[in-house]
Amino acid sequence: MFIRYADFSYETELENDNERIGGLIKYTIAPSPISTYSLNIDSVDVMYKNNLLNEDYKRNDAFVNFSNTGDQYELTIDGGYTEIEREISNNLNGFLGKLEFVVNTSLNSNLRFYSHSQYTDSSRNFLETRAFGEGLRRFDTAISSDIFYERYYFTGYRWSDAINTFEFQLLKFDQDYKDDSLDDLDRAVKEAGLLVSRRITRLADLFFAARIRNQYYKKTFIEYDDQDYSGGSNLRISRSLYVNLVIDRSTRKSNEIGSEYIENSVYLGLEFRSPSSRH
Repeated sequence: MFIRYADFSYETELENDNERIGGLIKYTIAPSPISTYSLNIDSVDVMYKNNLLNEDYKRNDAFVNFSNTGDQYELTIDGGYTEIEREISNNLNGFLGKLEFVVNTSLNSNLRFYSHSQYTDSSRNFLETRAFGEGLRRFDTAISSDIFYERYYFTGYRWSDAINTFEFQLLKFDQDYKDDSLDDLDRAVKEAGLLVSRRITRLADLFFAARIRNQYYKKTFIEYDDQDYSGGSNLRISRSLYVNLVIDRSTRKSNEIGSEYIENSVYLGLEFRSPSSRH
């Protein structure tokens, strides 16, 4: 059994600040050294600090978890059901499913696939991303108290050695808000990302990153095509002092008047690291 508490305080959207008190009851069976099954009941009570604009709700998840870990892979599957009781609006219920599969394709590389289908909101999305593995730690939800159903798919490949790093990512998700008044927020997003870095000396490395993203709002037919390219260098000038240089170019094309832009940026930063913080 686990009990948890979370307090969300937004700097710009104060009306959406909320507290969450929840608990998880789990019964686990381990039929082999590499496999486990568990039955889970997860409940949370969400209380907004501004009840005039937001609606408190209670969420109950019941699901089965299966985990299997081999020499070259890790597999986790959740399957179950969600029920959400809201104070004023209609209650919501539906399928809850998650899948994460990681396979080590070599000593230096791995391939990761993750997906979920679930009811969620901005605070819950943020909370869950903190527990995601490398490559999945992204927060991609407009800050609001509104509940939506999200279908999310991610595939990533990473190769790294002592000198070079290469990462490639693909993701797609759909967000379907459950209140008719919020249909304008329903959207589908597709994204591809690339990162290449190389250590050129013991004290310096270079990197290049690119991201292409498409957002399509289903009700309003508004579409955004974003491209972001950046490159730079990290240079260590002493045991504790680092210099970071980043050159970035971002563009947006859209069928919405006034939304297109081109942005060119240059960042120069100094970073101090105490010797005890390095691993």
